[in-house]
Amino acid sequence: MMRKTNLFAVLTAVVALTFTACTNIEDVAMPEQKVLDFSVFANKNTRAAETGSTLKTDGKAFGVWGYSTFETVDTDVFLNQEVKYNGTTSAWEYSPLKYWDTRSSYEFYAYYPYKASGVTIDDNKNITVTDFTVEPLVANHVDLMLADKVTRLANAPVNQVTFNFNHLLSNINLSFKKDVGIAETKVTLKTVKIYGMSKKGTFVQSQVPEWAISDTDLVGASDSNLENLANDNVLDVATTVTFNDMLFIPQNTNSVKVDVTYNLGESGAEQPFTRTLDLSYDASDRTYNPAAWGQNQKITYNFIISANAIEFGDPTVEDWTTTIPDVEVPSIN
Repeated sequence: MMRKTNLFAVLTAVVALTFTACTNIEDVAMPEQKVLDFSVFANKNTRAAETGSTLKTDGKAFGVWGYSTFETVDTDVFLNQEVKYNGTTSAWEYSPLKYWDTRSSYEFYAYYPYKASGVTIDDNKNITVTDFTVEPLVANHVDLMLADKVTRLANAPVNQVTFNFNHLLSNINLSFKKDVGIAETKVTLKTVKIYGMSKKGTFVQSQVPEWAISDTDLVGASDSNLENLANDNVLDVATTVTFNDMLFIPQNTNSVKVDVTYNLGESGAEQPFTRTLDLSYDASDRTYNPAAWGQNQKITYNFIISANAIEFGDPTVEDWTTTIPDVEVPSIN
């Protein structure tokens, strides 16, 4: 690819509607140069772990590819450039700084979170994320996102370049409460474990984006100790205990299950119960379950714990029956 000699405008990125560009004293704006600022946010039409506000956390970073065209000359501006949020300065920073020429047109592509390897872009500007792996602990789950392409025409008015990120994973949530029929019974949720889904896959962007998942790397297939989501949660009728924002690779639910253990009764007199709940779809039995988890889709499974107490009815007493003749014993002398 031919290289152009023009300078490119300083690029800074922020997650806000108002912000300050980050420059240093050596940067000099030439007559045909303008400061280029980035703004990023997560698609507000979906609810997930990351939003425009949560992205503004120290150390979080996204990757950027950027290309410019001047007349017939194309130039690489950014090649998987890390742009990281600095909590001290409240700014998105990267190095080295770049400049742009207002006479050039631009295209920008971005993804989150940044990775030094394993994420590539092809000649058609489609991004591939190879062997993305879901972490074992839900607290460490990552909201993998891809931004819409941003373009700027040559000589166009300079304004913010806003990255609109969309979620590539499925947001799975579990919700538990007890049935009104056992309102007076104490229900303690002891353990909740979800397993049977693929934890590794490769995302390929195209006209129809798709995931190629591993059929062997399953959560729970070799894990000797699955994460217990519950922690002795006491259930109520009016409120729910929820386990939110579990971010998994989009896939079918053929093997997905949830193990639940809970106690009924007051402390010292609890009775334990264990249940395995099948989250797969079945046309004759479990039509309420989705057959697959979709990309950029939030799914909440609602569970209600019910019980039938062991009760005793009024006893009955059978009449006496004589089944043998009276016994004549010898006289007692």
